[in-house]
Amino acid sequence: MSSAKRYLVIALSFAVCMTVFAAFAPRIAHAITATLVQVVNTGNNPVPISAATHVGQASSNLVELVIRQSPGSNQQVFRFLPDTSEDGPPWSVPNGQTLIITDWSWYAFNLPANTECFVGLGPGINDFQDIVHMTTDANGRTWGRVPQITAALGGGLTLTLNTCYPALVGITVYVHGYLTSQ
Repeated sequence: MSSAKRYLVIALSFAVCMTVFAAFAPRIAHAITATLVQVVNTGNNPVPISAATHVGQASSNLVELVIRQSPGSNQQVFRFLPDTSEDGPPWSVPNGQTLIITDWSWYAFNLPANTECFVGLGPGINDFQDIVHMTTDANGRTWGRVPQITAALGGGLTLTLNTCYPALVGITVYVHGYLTSQ
């Protein structure tokens, strides 16, 4: 009887030791490894500081533009910077780079009620990269979003907005995209 008791105590002790080892050993090994590993940022082995975004580009390449036009006034193109400040007006695509437009949206007001209209976006008044036909509501407003387009605008150019009733319309357009080298 005492030998069976002794084997049972040994087996339980072994089970307790294995449980404690399984619970704490991976954490201890990880802690030791983490203290021994040092990451060094060198020219041959740079540490990545910007992960790719939803469009496969570094966040530093992303562009968010806003084009504003009050009734009877000229357009103003601004770029929103990551620190929430604005660059412009006027903002244009930097020389040697191309702006790839991925999507854009608009809000227009002060138009005749229930009227067919359009919003065009491109580098010139008659050179549209994208155009949308729309109908205003009973208050002369319209809004929308154009997802998943790919339009390119070369360096030195700025976006131009063209709408019906340019003397009347007030419009804000948000453009999202990214810059690439030409």
